Amino acid sequence: MIRVIISFLALLITLDAYDLKEPSGNENSVNYAVIYIHRLAKSTNAGVKYSILFDNEAVGLFKGINTAFSAEPREEWIITKRFVEGKFFLKVKENIKIKDILVLNVKAGRSYFIEFDPSAAYGINSLKLLTFREGQDQLILSRTKNIQIQYNDLTARIEADKFRSLEDFETATIKTDEDNTQSEKPQALVSETSDRIYSEVNINIPTISRKCEYCFAMIVGNEDYSSFQTDLHSEVDVDFAKSDANIFREYSIKTLGIPDDNIIYMENARAIEMQRALNKLSLIIKNSDSKAKVYFYYAGHGFPDELTREPYIIPVDVNATDLQFAIKLKDVYAKLAEYPSEKITVFLDACFSGGARNQGLLAVRGVKVKPKENPLPGNIVIFSASSGEQSSLPYKEKGHGMFTYYLLKKLQESEGKVSYGELSKYLKENVGIKSVMINNKEQNPQTIYSVDGNEAWKNWRFDK
Repeated sequence: MIRVIISFLALLITLDAYDLKEPSGNENSVNYAVIYIHRLAKSTNAGVKYSILFDNEAVGLFKGINTAFSAEPREEWIITKRFVEGKFFLKVKENIKIKDILVLNVKAGRSYFIEFDPSAAYGINSLKLLTFREGQDQLILSRTKNIQIQYNDLTARIEADKFRSLEDFETATIKTDEDNTQSEKPQALVSETSDRIYSEVNINIPTISRKCEYCFAMIVGNEDYSSFQTDLHSEVDVDFAKSDANIFREYSIKTLGIPDDNIIYMENARAIEMQRALNKLSLIIKNSDSKAKVYFYYAGHGFPDELTREPYIIPVDVNATDLQFAIKLKDVYAKLAEYPSEKITVFLDACFSGGARNQGLLAVRGVKVKPKENPLPGNIVIFSASSGEQSSLPYKEKGHGMFTYYLLKKLQESEGKVSYGELSKYLKENVGIKSVMINNKEQNPQTIYSVDGNEAWKNWRFDK
């Protein structure tokens, strides 16, 4: 009996080492969540390997156990920290085939327990999200004889946050001894690195209860041009554009109150995909009886026609030498204003002079053109990252474009209770100063509005 009590206390000490946290009002006291994935002791084919992935990032591996060749199947745990909030696809892959997928909405400061039953059929609840109490009891009651714990502290959701400067942590595998009454404490073999790209605007995103039924958004993050065009080098890619779009989407849902189903979200969008999305958004506006509040966000390359000075948005499969396949900025505005709406808000973290965050699509030619300004249709306000011949630059320390970082920061600080005039002034002051300090170049955001709107746009608000 005494031995059982000592083992139980030792397990509790071990749980404390895993940062086990029950959901509470202080969820964001730490900037990560802890995910516990438990493989049930079920017999399977010994030749099978089960890979656990967050989106496309592998976090651990379970091996099949066949009771015909072993005394009994093992219980195992994979434990991983996640440093980015948001929705993930937790996947289990059996050899090379996806066995099951679970959507997990991760919030900092919380613990999540997932049960994996390897004997379940494909897609039939082989992955199950447990309550905190169920998971805690399961971890405590796991038999220490065969428990194997993998403590992974990996690069957090590269697809979302471009943590390129962070090295993957080593994996510490702990096996407890049957006769040992003290559980060994898992320790990562490599400590936290100091050069993690981290931004405070990615967490503690203000959440409002109000939902804007007639709010709609199209959000595009075009980052990876070199993968779609073999004649381009990776230097032309737009650092952090996917992170910009992804976190702006989170603010759109949580802070602006846009229903998730009302958002068209695209990463590394091709020309045909962007055209289809614009057509879809236009039809949505048409059927909203003039009540639509429309948001368009774009992070990626822009480019001007050198002769006409016409500015273009550049899909990832279009080069600056083939602008006939790109999308004219004036055509974007025309499509958004094709049918009456309450208001249209555009955010452009791109420049249209030929420069870019890294380098322009034709940087070797030194192209810098002041893009032409076209009259704006409808009830539209445009927040643009830069002016004239300037480039739209990154804020590398924060893992965002300079413009997007301060856009998100203002939404975070104000909890979305800000007027368009206040936001315009804030962006001009903060981006203008910080760009010179950080990048040694001027970047002056500008706010452009349609003639129809006069100065009334300054009193528009994001919370109304």
